[in-house]
Amino acid sequence: METLNMAMMTICLLPKYKVKVLTGTRVDAVMDNGVSIVTPGGKAQKIDADTVIVAMGYTADTRLYDSLRGKVKALFAVGDCVKSRNVRDAVHEGAYVARQI
Repeated sequence: METLNMAMMTICLLPKYKVKVLTGTRVDAVMDNGVSIVTPGGKAQKIDADTVIVAMGYTADTRLYDSLRGKVKALFAVGDCVKSRNVRDAVHEGAYVARQI
């Protein structure tokens, strides 16, 4: 998400619609009427909700890179293979590597 859009959502829209943001929280179960969590302090808690959005961190996906390593003459890791980021970063990184070849 672009920085300006993210700032707009965080500052204006989330509070307006009473969105509750929980960080560092482990989700144990998502149920029809809410979510069961464990807080960073280790306290189990149930939160009533009609909508739950789980936005968990992403990790790099190196499966294709790993499967090709040693099998092709030249191999370059770009985009989410290196680090999970947005499309713009991946395109720029791919273009940079292409210019180096």
